[in-house]
Amino acid sequence: MSSTSSSCRRRPSSQELKCFGLDLSAFVLVLFACAGLAGCGSTTPSMSAPADSSAPTINSFAASPGSINAAVPESINSGSSSTLSWSTSGATSIAITPGTFTSTSASGSTGVSPTATTTYTLTATNTAGSVTSTQTVTVNTSTEPTISATWYISTTGSDSNGGTSPSTAFATFAHALAAMSGCDTLIVENGYYYDAINIAVQGTSLNGNVGSSGCYTSVQAATTWGVTVDASTQSHTGYNGSLRIGVESYIEVYGIKFAGDPLNTVGNGPIGVDGADHIKLIKTAGFNAPCTNNTNVYGIGPGASYILVEDAHAWGCGRYKFEFYQSDHVILRHSVARHDYHDMTGWTYPYSGESIDGWGRQVGLFTMYDSYEVLFQNDIGLDSGLPDNSTGNLYGGIQSENNDEVLGSSALCAAATHPPGCTVDPHGVSHGTTGLDNSGNYEGLIFINIQGYFGPPAVFDDKLNGTRDAVNIAMANTAGGFDGDRQASGTSEASDLLLHHMTAYNITGPASNSNPASGVGADETSNTNFTEHLTEDSIIESANAFGLANYMTSNYNLFYNNSANFGTAFYLGPVPTAGSHDIQGTDPQLKYITRVEAGTPGSGTASDGGDRGATILYRMGTPGTLWGDTGYDTLTATPLWPWDDEATIKSDMASFSMTNPITGNPIYGARGFAAAGNGLYGGTITLTSYVWEQVGNACPAEICP
Repeated sequence: MSSTSSSCRRRPSSQELKCFGLDLSAFVLVLFACAGLAGCGSTTPSMSAPADSSAPTINSFAASPGSINAAVPESINSGSSSTLSWSTSGATSIAITPGTFTSTSASGSTGVSPTATTTYTLTATNTAGSVTSTQTVTVNTSTEPTISATWYISTTGSDSNGGTSPSTAFATFAHALAAMSGCDTLIVENGYYYDAINIAVQGTSLNGNVGSSGCYTSVQAATTWGVTVDASTQSHTGYNGSLRIGVESYIEVYGIKFAGDPLNTVGNGPIGVDGADHIKLIKTAGFNAPCTNNTNVYGIGPGASYILVEDAHAWGCGRYKFEFYQSDHVILRHSVARHDYHDMTGWTYPYSGESIDGWGRQVGLFTMYDSYEVLFQNDIGLDSGLPDNSTGNLYGGIQSENNDEVLGSSALCAAATHPPGCTVDPHGVSHGTTGLDNSGNYEGLIFINIQGYFGPPAVFDDKLNGTRDAVNIAMANTAGGFDGDRQASGTSEASDLLLHHMTAYNITGPASNSNPASGVGADETSNTNFTEHLTEDSIIESANAFGLANYMTSNYNLFYNNSANFGTAFYLGPVPTAGSHDIQGTDPQLKYITRVEAGTPGSGTASDGGDRGATILYRMGTPGTLWGDTGYDTLTATPLWPWDDEATIKSDMASFSMTNPITGNPIYGARGFAAAGNGLYGGTITLTSYVWEQVGNACPAEICP
């Protein structure tokens, strides 16, 4: 008997198997190559389960946390659960790691409770192989998720309101601040507030953490410059200023003017920041500091760290307009100061007790006392120290001082947080018992019409320890130029004073004055422990005494129309000598103090291939950046001119008016750049036109349209 099996075909993958008909009568045992396939006969021997033809597929693998944090969408709070769910095809088993979870279900879910951010791996398996998929569950380890709120205050509000909209605004800052938590925003509706913003441990504190590196607690005007806060109605004995930030972190104040109390005798100015860190005061203004006592408009320190004051302006009374005292990592950027009046008669020196004579104590526009890592960028000081504006001796546009008495006092050192120590500075350099490293840079600064009885310099850098790099400094129609003074005594740290790309034009002070900077473009009066004191790549024109004096060295400078290019003053130091690349007696054809025109003698002839003299055309520092942030100390592509907010600055400063209580003469704010009338370019005098027209040429059309 014979029989024939039917032929069959199978395509288990890319291969092809064939069965052909065979005569089975000739065989006792027949082996089929296609055993177990349908159509290959009913006498196929029994065999094990067939192998899978392909690996499984994971259709989905997802995590659904028990609590969502909006900032990190797949996030749970520590201690909560998340559900992992899966769907597969062709899998005979699944496993989830880390952990020991397994299942034979093609789809399903299981719960997990990680205590830290964890990435889970789903493995689906069959006999043909396995595939994987991952899912990360992010764990928020904070006590609470960060949820910020917006609050409102208005001059017509009520503290019985909810404060969550303009129509339900609060009435007082104390009540509004008490309602806020860290990272919240308070919108201040436009108006004049006889109140104070006190964000301090000693006063009204925010209810909760004030802020963090990821968010700032913010107080901001509804419209920039539309809000004034005035604490002058407080009792004089209890006066603490209109803005006080103490021992707090990550606070931003934006768009608000702060008025002080000129009659107050306690000594506090309108704005104070002490013991605080990571503070931003942006587009703020201060005025009406007390007209007597040791006062300031912006008082930063002691103990302040990582502070930004940007797009600010200050005027009126006050010994200092911007003071940084025993603080570190501070930036003053794109700000304007003018000194109007201050009376320091009748006071004694704090350490010696010696009586102050009739001219009073020194005053200044931008003052750095016993501080380190302070950066001045694109700041303007102007129209200060004129007759009847002060009984104090204006020390200059910038006054930088390092006091032996402060750093040498064991009691003050023991109590101080900043600097960290009196014998070792923040950079680890030993100074014995005195001398803080007060290194810092001056970048793109402008000083105009700085006057005074003693012929004050535009910059008075007193007792420098460390390195001062001053780049692109313009000084015009000032009594003195740049004055570098001695280090604090008793310190052995080597220092460097480096002036690059400076324009000093019409330095008017008399050479016979007792101030060594009077009538001088730049001088250095001490050689103690100085590695270098260099003026380079600069233009000095029409200095009434000398271009450079005393220990200052020179190279790549252009001197023109000075009484003498080199000389010695007051301290009778050596007479500087010309550098090998100096140009003397050639007209620089200077048209503006802020740039050098192409084709003129200073164009392209500096040591770095650029122009001799100052170039101040673009903003330094990325707006809003603190010390160390990306871009905080870089030249941006943002034009500096026309100056932002110049109309507001002019209007504010022009409004100042008082009578000198000693002489009886009036002091008017509508002077200099704030005066009425037109500039040489034909339009109204602005801060921009005033700066650009100092040499006597019309502001160019591309700058003053």
